[in-house]
Amino acid sequence: MAFWLAMLDYDIGDSEYSNGIISALAVLAIDERNKGWKPATLYTPILSAMITISRSMVVYKAYDNRNAIVKRMMRAELISEA
Repeated sequence: MAFWLAMLDYDIGDSEYSNGIISALAVLAIDERNKGWKPATLYTPILSAMITISRSMVVYKAYDNRNAIVKRMMRAELISEA
C-alpha cells in the first residue's frame, strides 16, 4: 500500500506524463474499437472508482497512523508509571 500512496502523493510539477497513475488512466481512456478516446459516459465510472479507492487508502493509512500513535502514547504512559 505504501507504493500506491507514494504514487498518489507524487508531485507532477511541469510534466503530468511523469506520473504513473495519470499515464495508466490515460491508457484506460483509449477506445480500441473506435481508435480514439472513450466517451465520458464510459470513462467517468473508471475515474470514480480510482478516486474512491484512493480516498479509501488515504483514510486507512490515517487510521493506521493514529492507532500507532495511540499505542506509543499508551506504552510511554505505562513505562512512566512503573
